[in-house]
Amino acid sequence: MRSTLFYPLRGPGPWVIGGFALLIWVLLSMVSLIGAHEPFAGFMAAFFLAPAIFLLCAVLVNYALVILRHTARGHPEPPTVDLPDLNPVRQGHVLMVVLVAAVVTGIVLSSLTESVSAALFVVSAIVLGSSIVTLTALNDSILAGLNPGQHARLLRGLGVESLGLLVVGLSWFLLAAALTENQPNLPALLGAAYLFVLTHNLAGRLLFRHRLDLDLETELSPEQTNAAHWAAKGKAFRAMLMDLHRLCMTDRVSEAYAQLATYLDADEGLDEASVYLALKDFHDPRLRLEHSFHYISRLVRNRDRRRAWQVLRDAVLEDANFRPASDEILISVLDEALPDHAQQVECLLADFNQRFPDSHLAANALFRLARVRIDHLGGRTEGLALLDRIATEHPEFAGQQRFRDYRSRQDNAAP
Repeated sequence: MRSTLFYPLRGPGPWVIGGFALLIWVLLSMVSLIGAHEPFAGFMAAFFLAPAIFLLCAVLVNYALVILRHTARGHPEPPTVDLPDLNPVRQGHVLMVVLVAAVVTGIVLSSLTESVSAALFVVSAIVLGSSIVTLTALNDSILAGLNPGQHARLLRGLGVESLGLLVVGLSWFLLAAALTENQPNLPALLGAAYLFVLTHNLAGRLLFRHRLDLDLETELSPEQTNAAHWAAKGKAFRAMLMDLHRLCMTDRVSEAYAQLATYLDADEGLDEASVYLALKDFHDPRLRLEHSFHYISRLVRNRDRRRAWQVLRDAVLEDANFRPASDEILISVLDEALPDHAQQVECLLADFNQRFPDSHLAANALFRLARVRIDHLGGRTEGLALLDRIATEHPEFAGQQRFRDYRSRQDNAAP
């Protein structure tokens, strides 16, 4: 909250606000002092000093519009501006906005404060000021076009919070009121200019918060920061891939995987899922399969068996001799296999006893192999032979209810 309130007083803000208020106060005091002694001379002084007053107001408006655009583009700190950047003569829309606001506010202040028409003019000044200043600022490379369609888009994007833009119009009215006091008041001018800059900063923050709905062209946002972060990670990973490529070209695959493992252990690298996808295009399958071997173990350890089966299946499709690190890992991930994966399941289980000769899961593997051959591969004879083998070699497993039920269904389905 404190940083928000002090925003107009940071950067070039104090110079713009203070310079505007002091110079305007001096000019208006001169007009007031001359007019008090000679009304006609006061009128002439106002006539000749009006362009200077008008341009000073336009400089403040221009600075507020710069603040609005700068904040809406995602910059939390005030912009760095030079005096030429605030020259309103170069930007006709700024002069137009000041002129419209001055005319409307002049009509309001000249009306009877008790009348309904005066109240309506006050509301009109607030709405007109907030709409014109916001759309005019956004017109500069953020939203294209100052038209009713863009106005509707702005209100639709902000939703109910579009009412928050009314504070911008209110600040316009308060500034005009300070300029048209009978006796020029320096503190009132300073306060009005301060609020004028503050409300434009708040409007910019509101627009930035709805940047996605408004499709704003931002220069700094969480989305862009995140994209840049991942782009940097991707660049570092591509550089490492070049090193891995050179190592594999000289048959130093173990050294290449050691470097890859070090990269995976570092927090600032890509996540392992992204690395796995990137390695699918790597020229040397040896490194890819070595990574899959360890990746499957980590996935099972993290209870992501579905992903582990996907990696294992891809590896077997590439190399039929590929196997995971242990019999327990293999059996655990097979629960994720679909009927379409029957051939890969058979490949993994056909030589289970040779791969894991002392496994306590041998009967489980034979049972799974029998089922996949009977249910999905049309190998009923071979599958029934495996069931008989289980009953003979693994009577304890054959006594389990699931085995008895399945064997019973097969016996009943026999021709």
